[in-house]
This record gives sequence, C-alpha cells and structure tokens, in this order.
Amino acid sequence: MRSFTFRLQSILDIRRHQEDQRRLELGEVVSRKSMIEAEIRARSGTRTTVLTVLPGETASVDLAYRSLQAAYALRLEREIAALEEQLVQVEQERLEAATRYQQARQKAQALEKLRERRHAGFKVTRKREEQLRLDDSAIHLRRNSGHAVQ
Repeated sequence: MRSFTFRLQSILDIRRHQEDQRRLELGEVVSRKSMIEAEIRARSGTRTTVLTVLPGETASVDLAYRSLQAAYALRLEREIAALEEQLVQVEQERLEAATRYQQARQKAQALEKLRERRHAGFKVTRKREEQLRLDDSAIHLRRNSGHAVQ
C-alpha cells in the first residue's frame, strides 16, 4: 500500500526554517530592547539617588559637591536621552521583525493547511480503495464457494 507523500514538503521545510529564523531575529531584537529598558531604569534610579542623597548628616552642603552632583545628574540625563533614542529605533526594528515573522508564519501555515487537506483526501481515497478491495475479495470468495451473487 502506498504511503502519503506531500510533493511540496521541501518547500514547507524551507518555510518552516524561514519562520524559525524570523522568530530568532525577533527574539534578538526583543532582548536588545529589554536591555536598553533596563539600562534606562538603572540610570534613572542612579540619577534620582544622586539628586536626593546628601553627603553625611551635616546641615551645610559643600558647593563643590553640589556642582559635581549636578554635573553627574546632567551626564545621566544625556545618557538616558541617548538610550531613549536607541529604544525608539529598536522598537521600530522590533515592529519590522514582528511583521517579517508574521509573514513567514502565514506562509508556513498556508502550506501546512494544504498538506493537512491533501493528507485527509489521501486517507479518504485509501479507505475507498480498501473497501473496493474488500468488496472484490468478498465477491470472488462467493463465486469460488459456489454461491451465486445476488
């Protein structure tokens, strides 16, 4: 008895591979985005700490300390702004990667559905053929046993 073969299986395999590649690309971009977001949170926390913490318990604050504190806070603000620009770019990359993944997924799903439909048709045809063989065998046995087929 013949087995089911899907003539487009090699193309389906390629589509599945492409889908996997797009999923990996999307994962890499999402990972980069998460890292940038973590950096922004860390620098924002540091900035908040720098601006709220005063040295020691003394009432008088050294002017030089305040100047360094302001300069460091300004540097952190600039770094945060640069990271936020990177975040916007990476978010755009993420959207594009998600679109490419979705397109690759749809192409693979279309072939998978076609394969399923053809396999279902193959099973129906195979059952019909088997039933015809059984019917032919039964007719042949009746004829050989001397009973007339009615």
